[in-house]
Amino acid sequence: MPRGGANHVRIPECNFCECFAHAWALTTQWGVVLVDPQDAWLLMEYGWATLNPKRLSSYAASTRFGRQNNCSAILHCAILKVDEKVDHINGNGLDCRRNNMRPATQMQNARNRRAARSSTSRFLGVSWKNAQPKHRVKKDGWVAQIRIDGKTKFLGFFDREENAALAYNFAAHEHYGEFARFNHP
Repeated sequence: MPRGGANHVRIPECNFCECFAHAWALTTQWGVVLVDPQDAWLLMEYGWATLNPKRLSSYAASTRFGRQNNCSAILHCAILKVDEKVDHINGNGLDCRRNNMRPATQMQNARNRRAARSSTSRFLGVSWKNAQPKHRVKKDGWVAQIRIDGKTKFLGFFDREENAALAYNFAAHEHYGEFARFNHP
């Protein structure tokens, strides 16, 4: 159920862009959900709420859609007609255009995540480390690392944050393939 309760679902609405390439609607907490024109009926028929609005990726959900099983439905699952994980290629869970979504496992979905807001770096897979003689870190610097099959792989120490980001990009391309999210230094 969307945070804030079932009664906080927006009234059904649908707007089309000027070029008619997509449709959009506001969700609760001022989220904007995008869909393809053939899926606009979902926006016209059901009101949508923002699920997980304070997290890195929010989704559109409705308690009114799928009343027969008395649970909330997630818009991207309703569009693709799947009950499994869906990966949003651009990382925006409210962008539910078909060319932005693909079925994925939990691990594949996690590979396409953004950098955490609490990170010491603006780049994914990069963090700042202070000198710690006990741990063989002799000087301050940037560390690049990547998670592969649940294990963290150390990629190296770097003087520049951008170089550490590039090291992560190479490793992500090699290990994550099409699900890799790259840093853009």
